Amino acid sequence: MLKALEQPECPICYLIVDYLDKYLKSILYEQVNNVFFRAKLRENQGFCNRHSYSLLEDYRDPLAIALISRELIENKIENFKKSSLKIKFKKTKNKEQGCLICQAERE
Repeated sequence: MLKALEQPECPICYLIVDYLDKYLKSILYEQVNNVFFRAKLRENQGFCNRHSYSLLEDYRDPLAIALISRELIENKIENFKKSSLKIKFKKTKNKEQGCLICQAERE
């Protein structure tokens, strides 16, 4: 907390950014192989655009990104096959509501 108070920006914003940085690193280095995390990721259909680009640009872990992308693409293909090629229109939730990183940020 003292470190956050010493920063020139808002201490609460600093703590949120610091927490999210640790959370993103945890996803890339630890959670990417966690079965439960990957199930939650599939359920939420990945991350929002902002956090997807952040993972690509700021953290640059190609193996972890490839594993996450493969998981999501395979899930999309599986869902497409299950739909019997019927086009279904359904109301989708706000992408940020489904993003695990946005959820962590709000919490």
